[in-house]
Amino acid sequence: MEGIPSPTGRDPLEFHEERWKKEAENSGWLRPHTKEQRMLIEADRDNADFDRRQTPEFQAWEKSLIPVVRNFKERAENPESDRKTLLFIMGGGMKAAYAAGQVSAMNEVGITADKVDIVVGASAGAVVATAYAGGPEQTERGIEMMCGPLSSKEFIDTKNPRRIYNKNVINLALAQNLMEGGQGGQYAIDEEAVHRSLTELHYVVTEPAVDSSPLRVRFLDAKKLPSMTDGITATMSLPSLTGPIPVIDEQQVLLDGALSPLPIFDIIREFPGVTDILILPQNPYKPNDKLEPHVLSKIFSQLLQITPLGNIAKLHQMEKYLMASKTRREMLEFIQQITGVRIGVMWPPDDDLYTTNIDGDRAAAAVIASKRNALRVFRAASSNNLEGEQKSEAASQNESFDGYQIAS
Repeated sequence: MEGIPSPTGRDPLEFHEERWKKEAENSGWLRPHTKEQRMLIEADRDNADFDRRQTPEFQAWEKSLIPVVRNFKERAENPESDRKTLLFIMGGGMKAAYAAGQVSAMNEVGITADKVDIVVGASAGAVVATAYAGGPEQTERGIEMMCGPLSSKEFIDTKNPRRIYNKNVINLALAQNLMEGGQGGQYAIDEEAVHRSLTELHYVVTEPAVDSSPLRVRFLDAKKLPSMTDGITATMSLPSLTGPIPVIDEQQVLLDGALSPLPIFDIIREFPGVTDILILPQNPYKPNDKLEPHVLSKIFSQLLQITPLGNIAKLHQMEKYLMASKTRREMLEFIQQITGVRIGVMWPPDDDLYTTNIDGDRAAAAVIASKRNALRVFRAASSNNLEGEQKSEAASQNESFDGYQIAS
């Protein structure tokens, strides 16, 4: 299957015009949509997402993010900086298109992977992480693969009874073949380029529980693996969806994303000395992000393992306060206080992308929207004018069309 040109190099308005027209033509008789109706639907969605981003809670997320982005930029511009930066790209199936747009933006502003100390990827985030580590050109090839052959029923088919029965809903063999140079070699991972990069590259996996022992998170050093694609398929593996569990170093390992979606404690423990962590999630921001009590209890037990003795008393003092159903952001801010590590989360815009997406144009639209939003964040970090950048983004995101407000 042929890929499509990387969407980050295309004119956004021209691309969206073609996409809306195609979606209208293929809408079907049950849910017919004209091009203008498709535009209006997306405009309403974008406006709702913009409104969520104006809330005090989201502004607090951005306030925590900007210093981290600024420190990443400082580290990129000054190799002698005492900053030690880590980029964590989370899993989320085909929603990895969001992170692909974000790392493309990082390349554009000069924060290339060789200027980031450590890059960590989980599940589909490992595909993005590897492409990013290989340099800007490989990043764009990874985007082409994501918007091309991976956005297809050949890769994901949730309705095929045979594939469901064979536990092969997600065809990892196809992804591995593409990354190893199959089908013409245009999506092959340039492992030599990754090895030359100054960044460390790691994949997050989980060892299956044995008896009553807890799951153990592991970080695979991509540069020490016989093949990077083995590590990528390991972190993308889910027994019920992708078939047999892979074996790395004679140990079965599988996707961490479903079992430990934000292994922040494991990251801090595994990579001592990190000063700034930038997290790229695969889900857009949603309000009311409260943590359940059992999750908080687990977090505190993990915090005890990495908290200096002098801060243990402070940790216990804060426990009752935080157990009062606080948000994920407040929990991350507390971890930052205890460990001294700055943590920023760059939420992608809501582009209505599904984990099992098989529409290449939809993936490409998500890449474009996510890259545009990331560039806004980088501009805000440079100018220290977050509010002004948000207003500028809102203005550029909408154009009038026959009386409608439509996303561009």
